[in-house]
Amino acid sequence: MSNTDTDSSDQQYNGKIISLPDKLILRSKALSIILIERIGSSDDDWRINRGDDCYVTAKVSDTDFIKKMEEGTEEVARGEYLAVELETTQTLSIQGKLTVSFEITKILQHSLFAKDSDTAVSKK
Repeated sequence: MSNTDTDSSDQQYNGKIISLPDKLILRSKALSIILIERIGSSDDDWRINRGDDCYVTAKVSDTDFIKKMEEGTEEVARGEYLAVELETTQTLSIQGKLTVSFEITKILQHSLFAKDSDTAVSKK
């Protein structure tokens, strides 16, 4: 495979590979619809479902949305669906340990539908 083939193939992905001496890091960002299962006390403690019946913990780094929650102008609830930019980071250590973390970098649409919206949360 030539370098041009590799380059054109890489353009279809929204992410990057970081190669370090002791680990390999793959970071990618995608649009996603998520279901909120639990909102923790900190911004890095939201439990979400990405539609695959696998619940994961995600950090929320959308400062604009967090600010609106703190001001009380936005509320989110367990059972609510959001359209988000979701960044996935996979790290493979030299020892062979694979870890995955998730970060909601931007909340694009809020209040899509609610499965059970009786537990609204704001940070006010």
